Amino acid sequence: MVSRKSTGVAAALEVPLPQLRAGHADDLDTDVDVEGVAFDNLDLQGLRADGARLLECRLSASRLDDARLRRSRLASCLLQDVAAIALDMSDSSWVDVVVRGGRIGALVAHGARLMRVAFVGARLDYVNLRGVTLAQVRLVDCRVGELDLGEADVSSLSFEGCEVDTLVVTGAELDGVDLAGAELDALDGIGSLRGAAISASQLTRLAPALAAHLGIEVPELP
Repeated sequence: MVSRKSTGVAAALEVPLPQLRAGHADDLDTDVDVEGVAFDNLDLQGLRADGARLLECRLSASRLDDARLRRSRLASCLLQDVAAIALDMSDSSWVDVVVRGGRIGALVAHGARLMRVAFVGARLDYVNLRGVTLAQVRLVDCRVGELDLGEADVSSLSFEGCEVDTLVVTGAELDGVDLAGAELDALDGIGSLRGAAISASQLTRLAPALAAHLGIEVPELP
């Protein structure tokens, strides 16, 4: 049975932040520690901040084209109306993070760890979450081109009012995954759906693929 209960930021869809001081692009660099800073309306294109640790920060209305924050750590952070053609956050850690609005062409976060994370009203053209460890994550009113969860360890993931062109779950371990709130156009890895809940309409659309996976032949009606 899929549990619909969640706690913390993912449930509330909000990040409680303290009074923040204004930050500048120079505050973000490799292996820095940043706490209680608001990065608003900044040009962060080409940013290199691998290993950065952000605590109780906000990134708002900023451009992050081709930015790189590999192995970074975000805790109690809000990303609001950010835009990026490509954003590399591979092997990063997200705890109590909300991504609200904005558009990201390619979000590369393979090998990352996401806990109590919510994406709300975001446009995500391609999301690479291969091999991630993911727990208590919600996508609400999002438009997603392709979401790749191949080989991921996924616990408690839900979609609410979302459109997803392609979902990839090949080789993933799913537990408490609720796909009922997503309009799915295509699904790769149907054999890895154990641990997921789907709607009746999704079952109807996926029936031919399920039959093929199980080796069941369904003759066409005359």
